[in-house]
Amino acid sequence: MIVNIVGDLNRSYAQTLCLIFFPGAKFAATEQAGPDTPIVTYRITEGEEKVTASVRIEVGRTHATGRHSEPIALWDTKQKAIRIAAGTALLSAGTKMFNMKHSWGILTGVRPAKVAISLIEEGGRTGCIQRLRSDYLVTPKKAALVTDVALREMEFFARYGSDTCSLYVSIPFCPTRCAYCSFVSYSTKRLLSLIPSYLDRLCEDIDRMGRVIRESGKRVVTIYIGGGTPSILTPRQLDQLLTKLEQTFDTSSLDEYSIEAGRPDTITAEKLAVCAAHGITRVSINPQTLNDDVLAAIGRKHSVKDFYDAFAIARSSGIAQIN
Repeated sequence: MIVNIVGDLNRSYAQTLCLIFFPGAKFAATEQAGPDTPIVTYRITEGEEKVTASVRIEVGRTHATGRHSEPIALWDTKQKAIRIAAGTALLSAGTKMFNMKHSWGILTGVRPAKVAISLIEEGGRTGCIQRLRSDYLVTPKKAALVTDVALREMEFFARYGSDTCSLYVSIPFCPTRCAYCSFVSYSTKRLLSLIPSYLDRLCEDIDRMGRVIRESGKRVVTIYIGGGTPSILTPRQLDQLLTKLEQTFDTSSLDEYSIEAGRPDTITAEKLAVCAAHGITRVSINPQTLNDDVLAAIGRKHSVKDFYDAFAIARSSGIAQIN
């Protein structure tokens, strides 16, 4: 796929927008196109009071265009106005060409609750829904949904003061890499061999972070061990990591102590027993889909049955929350 940009528009943002209508597209390093290569051209024109985006989508002999002008004064930076204009113009062109209605509008592919929180702070629930519909082209149903989710998140944020913090512990290794994955994760045999030395360095980093948190006068209220796939660790490695966290932080007083076990093919009763013994309160098991054909297509090396078996093991582990 080829993306041409005339004017001030970040290329990576432009390519991300294109994925709304061309999911999984590969972007050409050169400007040479085959007869069926999708070509998307953005033309951004900046004025004193507004920016205007014109977009043309071409696939073979078929093409469609979209155009949108956005007042700069509505946004805290000109770059935001440019993005809104470009997204709206692309959505217009793509809708004409493919007759597709995207429920999330130009928020497709981003974290909509983060946007909603800022809009709630400006105009409350009603104002947020209105802005999501008018500025981001989100459907009424999705606008109401994400606004209510954002309000719920804000309730949780309000429980904690500036003297609290949360800790994220990264285990960037997986048994295999899923086709859709965009996270930093290592799955080759050579890189998996680095896990023991990675854990040693991670424990040193936990010590340093513990000192920083104590010196800042903050209190850790939640710990999330994510990945990658943390449950790829052996029982002994899990014990090493969880012991270090216990020695560094008061894990007995945490509001939530979570570990991600996103791959059912890595879950065993022995591993979950180690987690339970160290006070883990929540295990997250993510099958991605309950369709065996889709699992195979995306590179997940487990079946739907494996997921249900893993879930049963987790429920019998004594850990309070399994989801």
